[in-house]
Amino acid sequence: MAPDGAFVTRQVLFFAQPCFNTQNVEHWLEGMFDLRVMVPRNTTFYHEWLFRYAAEAGLIVIDKDSFGGEQSSFQRFAKIAREMCEEVPMIVLSRDFRVNDFNLSWSDNWDVSLQSPVSQHSLSLAIEVASDIAINGR
Repeated sequence: MAPDGAFVTRQVLFFAQPCFNTQNVEHWLEGMFDLRVMVPRNTTFYHEWLFRYAAEAGLIVIDKDSFGGEQSSFQRFAKIAREMCEEVPMIVLSRDFRVNDFNLSWSDNWDVSLQSPVSQHSLSLAIEVASDIAINGR
């Protein structure tokens, strides 16, 4: 379960295409951390879902690989998500990441980078960092 006081809305916006890895992450967010997960499955609707549900989000998770290698589309979406949800912790998953990165990097538009496939342990560490950001800020 996520720490008390973190993710007040308990709502997660998870932008991901369905695959084994993202479905595991979705189930773990719901089962292990008692969070409600909303997943738009089609990248065509990512911006619409972001605009519609940004105010309800306590956490944003983005699967970079769902953008099909379109780096500029992913970067643009991550930047818009950060601008719309400035105080909301953001976790990004990707096969491109060599390692998990839990340090805040000011060059990125997100807070935590997780290498895919994601393990329960790395997701737990990411939720811990995101909870700290939600409670104490960056």
